[in-house]
Amino acid sequence: MSDAIAIQIPGNSVAQIVNAQIKLAVAESLQKNPDGLINRIVDEALRQKKDSYHGETYLDEAIKAMIKDAAKDALKEWIEANRPKIHRQLLANLKSVDGLVAKVAERLIAGLSQNMSVTVYIGKE
Repeated sequence: MSDAIAIQIPGNSVAQIVNAQIKLAVAESLQKNPDGLINRIVDEALRQKKDSYHGETYLDEAIKAMIKDAAKDALKEWIEANRPKIHRQLLANLKSVDGLVAKVAERLIAGLSQNMSVTVYIGKE
């Protein structure tokens, strides 16, 4: 005959006890040095890579986007301030011998006289 005693404890009771102990330990740990923990969390968030393929962090991406936005705003302001000068210069370029109209006419004549195919490029060659 055996003197063994068997005690059965439902599995969910053990899980609840363990869960409660873990929560208590985490809460105590968080209260010991909240400033240090916050510092580590923020530092890690700033260093977090966007993905494993690029070295760029989320912070890098945000900074670049803000700089691009600021550059666009500054360029828009500059263009608005110089719009009359830009307009006059565009008209002068279009009317000049080397302007757009002259280049289009040159390409049309060359294309039609050689092979009935016309390609027009706008810009410097």
